[in-house]
Amino acid sequence: MANFSERLRELRLERGITQDDLALAIGLSRSTIAGYESPSKRREPEFNTTKKIADYFSVSVDYLIGTSDDKYSLEQITSYNDDNCDTSFGERLRSLREARRITQTELAKMIDLSPDTIMVYEQNKSIPDSSILENISKFFGVAEDYLMCKTNKHNGMTDEEKKRHYELDKILNEKKVLFCGEPLTLEEKEAVVSVIKVLKQKVKDRDK
Repeated sequence: MANFSERLRELRLERGITQDDLALAIGLSRSTIAGYESPSKRREPEFNTTKKIADYFSVSVDYLIGTSDDKYSLEQITSYNDDNCDTSFGERLRSLREARRITQTELAKMIDLSPDTIMVYEQNKSIPDSSILENISKFFGVAEDYLMCKTNKHNGMTDEEKKRHYELDKILNEKKVLFCGEPLTLEEKEAVVSVIKVLKQKVKDRDK
């Protein structure tokens, strides 16, 4: 089982941020983060700082310090569900995926995750961090709160977003779009729109 320094470095690299970025986000110095990640120094923060780091990465404290391999606590997973929602994040993700008629492997490839990660999400054994949740939400064109069962309102896009999506749909629907010499089906066109939305967001995040 990994220790604190290994888990911290792993989570930071998964998020794609530097030690400076993490230090700024949680109010510490870069040297302090470097010390936490150094296996030789074996430095660990006090509980309040540990909790702040765990909250930042949306993982349990036990996972962060290496006493558990369960990335999320039961409380974290169940806290996302609205009392009036009779389903779960995993069930909604699976339902949206099956409605598109794509496999877990296909979805994973489209949003740059592993098939195992999608499987774990659909089994309600884990929940995504904010950046991954945003990508999933944009891919399916639904509100993040809908995915996390905080609302039963399917679409949470703004009027401006709806207008842009409508314009792109209109182009695909009104023009005879071919791929490899064959016309795209309605489902394929929807998949094209979803992939474009995810890629566009990645470019925006990269240029920030």
